[in-house]
Amino acid sequence: MSRDRAFTLIELLVVISIIALLIALLLPALGRARQSAQEVQCSADQRSLGQASIAVATDSKGVLPDLGVNRDNPKQLSPQCYWTYTSSRDYLEEYGAIRSNWYSVTNDAWNRDDFYTYGSNQMVFGRFYFAGSFVNSQAFSNTLYSSPSLGLNKDEPIFGYRLEDPVQIDFLWTDLNRVWPSGVGNFTTPSDPLRRGANHLGSEPLSPLGSHVTLRDGSTSWTSGVDISKRLNFGGADFWW
Repeated sequence: MSRDRAFTLIELLVVISIIALLIALLLPALGRARQSAQEVQCSADQRSLGQASIAVATDSKGVLPDLGVNRDNPKQLSPQCYWTYTSSRDYLEEYGAIRSNWYSVTNDAWNRDDFYTYGSNQMVFGRFYFAGSFVNSQAFSNTLYSSPSLGLNKDEPIFGYRLEDPVQIDFLWTDLNRVWPSGVGNFTTPSDPLRRGANHLGSEPLSPLGSHVTLRDGSTSWTSGVDISKRLNFGGADFWW
């Protein structure tokens, strides 16, 4: 009479070791695949914002949406290039932008209700917008003119108001790369160290792996982290691209 043969303890340990080894080999690959998928989604979301911005300009004789201005009260101006007013946010969303486009899936701690509607009529978004009144303001421009690494000409506009403006920097949107010098390490928020100021943050030393850049022609590409650096300090924060 035969009977089933049970695993010996050694055989069981060997099987467990093989399974553990396979998991150890697969986890990094799965992590890289997840990171790659997130970067593709981030690029697509930013491109969607670019397409919405261009659609607005197409209907406005080439004038790009001015996120630095409150459409309900044009005398109100936004204090940063990652802030806007809900009126301007809603206007861009009429042209196809959706909430998830404003924030990177790789840094979704910014995609929160109290940022999407900040206070009574503002919004904090998780990307940089480089067009319109704020980035072309004298105070903001002067800090860029003083950056020798950029080599800018004071007689020419830096960023555009219109699709066809001659400009020195052709950015429309980029990933968020912001540092509060008083933060806990680089690219963190003093009051919330888990909320990163860079959408694609690498490991130690903490610095961006890179940044998506959307130009005024709607194209979106990836710029490696070795090619971006601090460009200016404005309002107490360092801006990188």
